[in-house]
Amino acid sequence: MISIDPGLRGCGVSKYFYYDKILVDASYVTNTIKKDERNTLHHKAVYNIYNTRNTFYRAERWVALALAVEKWAGEPISIVVVEAMTIYPHLKGDPSDLLEIQAVVGAILARFPDAVHVAVDARTWKGQVPRDIFAARIEKKLRERGWWDRVQIPSRKTHLNDVLHAAGLGLWYLERG
Repeated sequence: MISIDPGLRGCGVSKYFYYDKILVDASYVTNTIKKDERNTLHHKAVYNIYNTRNTFYRAERWVALALAVEKWAGEPISIVVVEAMTIYPHLKGDPSDLLEIQAVVGAILARFPDAVHVAVDARTWKGQVPRDIFAARIEKKLRERGWWDRVQIPSRKTHLNDVLHAAGLGLWYLERG
């Protein structure tokens, strides 16, 4: 089982052994192509899309991120749990950003056609707790269970929150089922 906290440029991802309810890995996946991966035809095409000064083609960005998540997963996945975007009229921000993130979610789910897809609204699984406080709670749970060494810590704190939210979403799903 994998759980995903989606974003436009990268996603927090976590992988669990579903029946044992054990975290295997938690990481931050981006659609950035590393220098040693630029040799394949696919990666050359994706690299060219991201390094052009012209307007990016949104669908290609979504697909590139979905391919990065699929590559990270590395094996057939039976369940994909993902945070679904919800537009709340009273909140600040551009709703089109959330719609684009939901398109990323669709591209990711399309890469796992045989998996059970579970989309969960943020308020359903984490309520209205502020992002940093909720991430600290998840970190505490992971440390208590001895899983902290399985978390790949990215350089940016916001990306770490994405990783922790993906791990927390997976924990929430496993604990409720």
